[in-house]
Amino acid sequence: MNVEVLPPVTRLSDRVLRILGQENSHYKARTNTYLIGRRPPWILVDTGEGKEDYIPLLRQALRSEAPGATGGRLISDIVITHRHGDHHSGLPSVLSMLRRLWDPDQPYAPPRLHKYPLEDPTKTFIRKSTSLPDNSLEKTIAWLTENPDLYHQAEKGEQGPYFHDLVDGQVIQAADNGTTLKIIHTPGHTSDSVSLWSEEDYALFTGDGILGHGTAVFEDLSVYLDSLHRLQELLGSKDGDRSIHIHPGHGQVVEDGRAKLEEYIKHRLEREKEIIAVLETPRPASADRDGWTIEQVVAVVYASYPQSIWQAAGYSVAMHLLKLENEGRAERDKKSEGMEMKTDIWKWVSEAEVVSKV
Repeated sequence: MNVEVLPPVTRLSDRVLRILGQENSHYKARTNTYLIGRRPPWILVDTGEGKEDYIPLLRQALRSEAPGATGGRLISDIVITHRHGDHHSGLPSVLSMLRRLWDPDQPYAPPRLHKYPLEDPTKTFIRKSTSLPDNSLEKTIAWLTENPDLYHQAEKGEQGPYFHDLVDGQVIQAADNGTTLKIIHTPGHTSDSVSLWSEEDYALFTGDGILGHGTAVFEDLSVYLDSLHRLQELLGSKDGDRSIHIHPGHGQVVEDGRAKLEEYIKHRLEREKEIIAVLETPRPASADRDGWTIEQVVAVVYASYPQSIWQAAGYSVAMHLLKLENEGRAERDKKSEGMEMKTDIWKWVSEAEVVSKV
């Protein structure tokens, strides 16, 4: 799927400047990074995956926004929305650039790095899927270990000296004293995913939890739906006469944040109903086993979609099945550390069966 090509640098409001990471991809929009605040030093949200073409864009943006601040502190804080490499692997190049731009005659004041603590980086739910291990955070931390003078080291926390632990409800204040970012822990895409609420801009930064195009992937559907409902409750508590923009980790600005959240939740619940309908359908008498594999469910639910996306769709179906299994509404013929796309057989558990097991 081709995605919309966005300008490399875009002023979204007087407090938000978007700068695109420069990943080469025809199927995934480049990572959005954001400079937050009305004067330096700014807060930077995410850093892209470290492509060379990103740094000239960021450097030019910093110089254009603060032509008189050459040699001074340009970025005070860098917030990483989650552990995936296309959001933090740019840290080495960004930190190196900030040091080069600093006045050599002045003591260096490096930026603080922030991230929500990762609960279990080894946790996986499915094998033989499109979800591959991501060890990029280990590489970033290895670089930070070798370059301790380029960032403000955290004194206490779960992530060593590298990242200041983000806490749900925490507020980060920009240097202009008029821009704040409230941290909202929104796991699901990853366990460490956060969203950021800007009260002054009435804007929500969502990382990869909500995208500017298509739908998001997730590691845990139950947790992800809880996060979507939490964000929906947050936006519902705000002034209904004011529009709320979503600034996603990929893709264009979502102009109606409330409608997008409703769309995301509705889509997941409708997909769940489609999967349940398949499980409730008896397999043909000629079938070698009574039940459905993930691949077979995908072939029915995604029959109208190109087969080129079926493998990726299998991961989404697997997450739905895991949710149903945890709720006691579906079961499989074997339980392993992960899930097998081709061999695990899934069956629907009727309401009567659920009651009988209680």
